[in-house]
Amino acid sequence: MKLPIIPLSLFTVFIIGAGVTNPDQKKFEQFIMEKGSTTIKQEICQTESENILEKFVSNACTLLTNSSMELVSRFVTENTTRQNFLLFSIYEVNPEITEFKALGMFNNFIVLKEGK
Repeated sequence: MKLPIIPLSLFTVFIIGAGVTNPDQKKFEQFIMEKGSTTIKQEICQTESENILEKFVSNACTLLTNSSMELVSRFVTENTTRQNFLLFSIYEVNPEITEFKALGMFNNFIVLKEGK
């Protein structure tokens, strides 16, 4: 029985590509910082008001969010476990703190569980 060469080649490229683009811990930290920063800015800091005080508070909120991302990075580093399966990784934040689990593959992340 002879295996078709094209499907076997495509499968090999897929496996090598998955292994090479398996995101590391630093990329996960960047993902969390971007996701957290965007969420905070959109859901907490954003205002539609013309009120000067509300605009000031919104700008201060955005500034605090940007400056606190270093603390978030440190928190993620200390409280995240990575299960490396060579072709993909599963990242899980300490469940005593929050329920967050993500799949990392092809330099992207898919949130599997988020809550608490």
